[in-house]
Amino acid sequence: MDQYLLKDFNDAKEFIGTLSQEFDTDSFDVFSEIHDQTTISAKITSQTDFGRGSRTSIYVYAKKQNNDLLVTVSDQEWSSIASSLGTTLLSAAINPINLLHRLDDLAVDVQNIQLSDRVKTFVKEFKQHKSDLAIEEIDRYLCKYCKSKNEPKSTHCNACGAPL
Repeated sequence: MDQYLLKDFNDAKEFIGTLSQEFDTDSFDVFSEIHDQTTISAKITSQTDFGRGSRTSIYVYAKKQNNDLLVTVSDQEWSSIASSLGTTLLSAAINPINLLHRLDDLAVDVQNIQLSDRVKTFVKEFKQHKSDLAIEEIDRYLCKYCKSKNEPKSTHCNACGAPL
C-alpha cells in the first residue's frame, strides 16, 4: 500500500473524477463510492470481455486532511493474473504452438500487470501538476519590481504600487 500527500489541495471529488476519466476505458472500469464528508474511494477493475486474459483490480482512497489530500493506493490483486500466466506457461510447455492461441490473453495480462504502476504514475503526475499550479498562483502575487508578496486579488503592489 502506497500513500501520497497532495499539499494545499483537498478536493477529493475532483481527484477521483480525474482518475475516473483517465482509467474508465475499454480495458478498465472505475467504480467510485463516497464514504463520508472527507473520504471517497475508487475501484479500478479490468474488463474481461470475450473471456480474454485475467481480471485484476486496485483501490484508490482520497481523504481530506485539513488543506491537504491523503491518497492511498492499495496493493493490486494478482491471483487471477498469476493463474492466467500459469495457464499460458503450461499450455506453451505442452505444445509451443498453443502459445499462438494465448497471445491475446498474454497481451491482456501484461496490460493488467502494469495497472499498479499506471495508477501510481497518475497520482505522482497529478500531485506535480497541482504543485505547479500552486506555485504559479503564489508567483502571480509577487511583485516583479520589488519582489514583495501581495494579497490574492490585489491589482497593485502594496509596497511599491506597481501593477501586478
